[in-house]
Amino acid sequence: VSALVPISKGGKPQLNSVRATLAACNLVGHHPEGSILVSCGAVGKVVRTLEASLNRQPYGGQYNILWKVAIAIRALCRSDFHKRSLIEHQAVVHLTRLLHQNPDRHDDRNVALGCESIWHLSFDGQGKADLCEEQILLELLSATSFCPHHESSQMARGAMYAMGITPRP
Repeated sequence: VSALVPISKGGKPQLNSVRATLAACNLVGHHPEGSILVSCGAVGKVVRTLEASLNRQPYGGQYNILWKVAIAIRALCRSDFHKRSLIEHQAVVHLTRLLHQNPDRHDDRNVALGCESIWHLSFDGQGKADLCEEQILLELLSATSFCPHHESSQMARGAMYAMGITPRP
């Protein structure tokens, strides 16, 4: 990870800096050592990469694969250290969009990763309050909690439970 951080610090997002940031987030984003990611602006860079991927636009000189970016977001969401920063960088808006994909882009893996990320964010007091204000997100979680894909439905139910909401069909 110490070798990835200097590459990630590049001011302008470039191919290597985005890849290094995603890799570093996946390796230590959820560990206490993940605080090293603050110095390279990893949270903002990963959220911007998710936004670009959802918009089907390049970021850092490439089109990023949505599920790979979602895995990095999930790793950051697992850490109490990064939750506030993720919320401040509008991650909730983009996670909501991740759950609300058009049929041509729908992927159960992305939905499960988005639901799990939301579940982790809901354990932060302010995060829970912010999530509960997102009506579209709550509707998507409710619908997902009854979908046939087991992992997605379990994660959606967990997120709703952590927010104090009982899923209803």
